[in-house]
Amino acid sequence: MILGGLWSGLAAALLGLEQGSAAGFAITLYQFTFLAAVFVDTVTLVVALRTRAAPQA
Repeated sequence: MILGGLWSGLAAALLGLEQGSAAGFAITLYQFTFLAAVFVDTVTLVVALRTRAAPQA
């Protein structure tokens, strides 16, 4: 997810989209949702690594 999102974001940024265009708005929205997804994935990874499995009976 990180590699695919990073490359598509960089490619879109290099296109030089105008600020008021629909594509420019979509890229701005994409940046925030991508960063939110990376943050949530990182939190999930940390919680998964810090949580201990319950002992089996």
